[in-house]
Amino acid sequence: MVTRRTIPFGSILGLLLSILSVESAQATLPPAPNTAAAEHRLLCALESAVDRVDLLPDGSGDMTLRLITENPVEAIRAWQWLTAKGAPKRMTRIKVERPRPMITIVMDDLGLAPGLLPELWSLGQPITYALIPHLQYTFSYSRWLADHGASFLIHLPMEPEEADLMTLPGYITEEQRTLERQGIVRAALAVLPGAIGLNNHMGSRITQNAGLMEEVLDVIPPDLVILDSRTSENSALERIAQAKGRPTAARTVFLDNDMNQETITEQLMETLQVAKKTGRAVAIGHPHKETLTALRAFIRSYGHEVHFVPIERLATPAAKPAFLKNCPKISWPAVATE
Repeated sequence: MVTRRTIPFGSILGLLLSILSVESAQATLPPAPNTAAAEHRLLCALESAVDRVDLLPDGSGDMTLRLITENPVEAIRAWQWLTAKGAPKRMTRIKVERPRPMITIVMDDLGLAPGLLPELWSLGQPITYALIPHLQYTFSYSRWLADHGASFLIHLPMEPEEADLMTLPGYITEEQRTLERQGIVRAALAVLPGAIGLNNHMGSRITQNAGLMEEVLDVIPPDLVILDSRTSENSALERIAQAKGRPTAARTVFLDNDMNQETITEQLMETLQVAKKTGRAVAIGHPHKETLTALRAFIRSYGHEVHFVPIERLATPAAKPAFLKNCPKISWPAVATE
C-alpha cells in the first residue's frame, strides 16, 4: 500500500533564501524600465486603436512594439500620435503586422534554479513564465518580471497520481481539509501578487476531482487566467473554470516530456500545425537547455509564420496582458483629440 505524504505547506527558509537571492538573480538581467503612468495610458490608448498590441523584449531592457491590425494606415496614424505625445522610453522599435496564428509558450517550473531566465528573455518573444511559490528564486524572478511588464503564472503544486513525486512545498491534496487547501492557494497569491493567472504543477490526481477544483477557484480572483496544464485526460479544471466564467485556457502540447532535442522540435512543429489549423495553440515546456535550444531554432525558422503571445491573449474570454492591466476607459480616435 502506498502511503500518501502531505508535504508541509510553506517554507520560511525558502522564502528567506528567495529574498536573499534578489541581487544575485538580477545581476545578469537587464534593468527594469521606468514606465510611468502616462506611458501606460498611451499604451492603453494604442490598444484601442488596433486589433492587438504586443511587447517584444530585445534582451537588453528595451522593447519592440508590435501593432496587429488589418488597417496599417490607422496603426501608423496612431503611432504618430503616440510619438508626438512622447513614446515610452523603453520602446525603441515598431512593427505593424497583420494577424497570424497565435502560439503561447508557457515555461513551467521556474524558481527551482537560477540561470535560464535571462536566456528566455533574450528569445525576443513574450514567453509566459510559470513560477512555483515559495522556492529560492521565485521571489526575485517575480519582482523582475513584474517590473518588465511580463506575464507570469502561479504554478501551483497539485497532487499527482504518484504521491512520492510530491517533493516541493505547498501541494494541495485530496486528504486536506477545505480550509487548508484554500489557505495554500491564498498564500501562493500573497507571495506572487503580480501573477496574471494560475496553472497546475503536476495534479494528475486532484484535477480530476471537480468539487475540489471548484474549491480552489473560489479563492482565486475572477480576473485571473486559469490554465489547465492537462496532466490528466480527465482533468476537470478547465471545465469548472469555464462554468464559472473565468478566463480559461488549456495546454495543447507538452514540449519536453522527452528531453531529446529532436523530439522537442517535433513537438514544436505539432504546435505550429495546430495553430495554423485552429488559429491558436498553447505549448508547455520546462527550463532545460535542450528546450531552449530547440525553441530558439524554431523561432528563427518559423517565427515569421505565427505570433507568439502571452497566455492572456489565448484565454476565453480574452484577458489583458500584464502591461495593459488596469487601463483607464479611453478609446481611439477620441483620445487623439485630447
